Amino acid sequence: MKKIERVYTVYVEEIILKSSQIDDKFTVFMFAQENVVNSQEWYPKFYYKSKLSKTTQLGALKEKFMISKYHVFHFDAKQPQSVIASQYIDGLVEFTFDLRITNQFTLASLASQKLYTGPIPIAKKKMDDLKKMKNYIPEASAGFWRDRYDWPEI
Repeated sequence: MKKIERVYTVYVEEIILKSSQIDDKFTVFMFAQENVVNSQEWYPKFYYKSKLSKTTQLGALKEKFMISKYHVFHFDAKQPQSVIASQYIDGLVEFTFDLRITNQFTLASLASQKLYTGPIPIAKKKMDDLKKMKNYIPEASAGFWRDRYDWPEI
């Protein structure tokens, strides 16, 4: 805590992010826990788990899609099945992956099973660290953090 001036709640961070956007290039909204659905239920029906890059399928170098390997992703509404991935911001080497199995699906056909039915358990060490911050949290944000202190620990 000595290195930072204050701790923001996610609600304040949302306001800061919304006020920082220029020309409406992105949308900022609060994503609620009840919006998180079980992607393992629907993902395999519509997307490949692993796929070779379109640019390297015929060449000697076979580039497989591994999400942890790439740091920059570009999507194009004209080609919704494709993702362009790069390891670096403004990197010279990019790979195009066609990840969608089918072009036709609706949001209604996606998962309806919620992934979380209650608060997500927090590691005991992390909860201890959060409780050490109590003295530094402004009263306006105290309610948000009090709710978190009641979450289950693992």
